[in-house]
Amino acid sequence: MLSTIVLQTGCGFLLDTAHAQMTSICLEFDVYDYISKLPMAHLKELHITGIQADQSGRLRDSMPMTNQDWELTARVIQLIKNGEYPAPWVAAFEYGGVGPKFEWRSQEEVLTKQIPLLYDLLNE
Repeated sequence: MLSTIVLQTGCGFLLDTAHAQMTSICLEFDVYDYISKLPMAHLKELHITGIQADQSGRLRDSMPMTNQDWELTARVIQLIKNGEYPAPWVAAFEYGGVGPKFEWRSQEEVLTKQIPLLYDLLNE
């Protein structure tokens, strides 16, 4: 259905790696197989962030990146560099947030460590 909408409207596709991961976990799919079934030929934006479970086990996004998050991000970026997916016009790092509801997960030390890692992946 999603691919049909993208094809019929000509709109671009936004891949959010955290959302793909969370969906894959909930549906018990392999995340790489799941992404391969999305309309990646129309990729326009790439959103990257970590996922982690809260105290009740519910997955949250906009969290610090874990090794698994970095592996997924590196693989998607490599597929873009190999020409299998088009280069998006923007790659956004979506850790943390603005305001009192998000300041608990907006730590400067996470940003200063993880932004350069993402920059290096994108610019290798």
